[in-house]
Amino acid sequence: MMNSRKKVLLIYPGNIHAFTKRMPLSVLFLAEALIKEGFEPRILDMQVDSFDGSMLENVVCVGISTLTGEQIKYGLEVAALIRSANPGLPVVWGGIHPSIIPEQTIRHPLVDIVAVGEGETAFPALVKALDSKNDMESVNNLVFEKDGRIIRTPVAPFIDFNRKNELPYDLLSLSKYQTKTRFEYQSSRGCPHGCLFCYNKGFNLFKWRSKSSGIVLDELEEIQKRFNTEYLYFVDDEFFINKRRAFDIVKGMVDRGMTFKWKASVRIDAINTFDDEFLDLIYRSGGYEMPTGAESGSQQILDLVKKKIGPDDILQSARHIKNSKIILQYSFMGGFPGDTLEHLHATIDCIDALWKIHPGVKINGLFFATPFPGTDLFELAVHHGYKPPKSLEEWGDIDFIMNYRNLPYINKAFARQLVVFAFIIRFKYLWMHSASFLQNAGNRKTGKYWAFLAFHILFKPFEMLFTLRWKLKWTKFPMDIAAATMLLSRFAA
Repeated sequence: MMNSRKKVLLIYPGNIHAFTKRMPLSVLFLAEALIKEGFEPRILDMQVDSFDGSMLENVVCVGISTLTGEQIKYGLEVAALIRSANPGLPVVWGGIHPSIIPEQTIRHPLVDIVAVGEGETAFPALVKALDSKNDMESVNNLVFEKDGRIIRTPVAPFIDFNRKNELPYDLLSLSKYQTKTRFEYQSSRGCPHGCLFCYNKGFNLFKWRSKSSGIVLDELEEIQKRFNTEYLYFVDDEFFINKRRAFDIVKGMVDRGMTFKWKASVRIDAINTFDDEFLDLIYRSGGYEMPTGAESGSQQILDLVKKKIGPDDILQSARHIKNSKIILQYSFMGGFPGDTLEHLHATIDCIDALWKIHPGVKINGLFFATPFPGTDLFELAVHHGYKPPKSLEEWGDIDFIMNYRNLPYINKAFARQLVVFAFIIRFKYLWMHSASFLQNAGNRKTGKYWAFLAFHILFKPFEMLFTLRWKLKWTKFPMDIAAATMLLSRFAA
């Protein structure tokens, strides 16, 4: 029989003013596991709700799930409130960042325990130990301090992800999410491809685990029936790793009459192997957009980041997809150790060539190559003089757009040009994305539609100016970019 104490508060840190509310899948998977073990989880998603002291009544512990960056900042804020309201309540940190840097994380006074890796098995076992006052050393996947020493328990094998989940969506304030226009779903975990900058080395050990096509289709059918979603996003690191499985899922969507639009990530070397029949099947099933990492137009940088493709492969993907109705969404990066203006200009030329081949492709961004902990890039950056953050506060303040300020191997001339090109590309992506959203009359029922409409009216002069800047490749005196940045921050708020 469940007693009144066996409750757990799960927290997904975030900005309540954020424009897009992401589905907090990490804590939903934990909540499902806790329910199966007889506990009563409650979810605080800081994207949509604020902390209230009453949430701590009869709670065994609090779990906070974080990625590297801004989530840590919000996680620390709520942890401080929890510590003030109930000083003796254990606060457990988990997720990608604490899992990869557990020793540094556990030293923070607002962290009592770090749960490493997947938590579906280990976290309920930890809650049981805390509730019964048992020794935590018998629980796998933990890091904690005891008698002045850091204790690290054995890490259990990955869970069997090939199983049907019944995520407790009813624990969320569902009316506050864009469940019709953005529903996030995970059909696999990890990626085996070994890119230099990827978190998968430290978190998933470059292993890929997936649900079978039948389980995926059953879960997608239930999502459509329950939420009547119009747009679904596979948050898998790479959806098309097993082409046979992907084909069976896509064909099953058609055979079962699913009507939502969907997008999923794909590698460039994979998309170039898709024949016209498969591309047509993807589109008929609702697949409308596929994000892909191009990373650079320089072969030297592509080799450095272990991408296993070349610039010709990137351009070929645009030619290959041109006659289909699917849009490829490319992402690029700059600012790697050893990066030069020549490499940057090769990337800009590659982007121009993509637009020339297929004007409909989207360039998601030209991002600074942030050395995330647990990646080969992190180790390379440290070798080249990078001084990583020394505390959770510093990790929470990382600026993923302007992070070059802490990267000693990036000179000012390179940084200035990358900042200008990166801003213009990201602005153009937002412009194209919002334009396609506005073309759908059905979206007029959403607040996002009217926000995008206002954006197009107010920022049209900037769009014309940035188009000219890009055409001339003029990166000096970016006062217009500074003004647009200030206005965009106020507009978004």
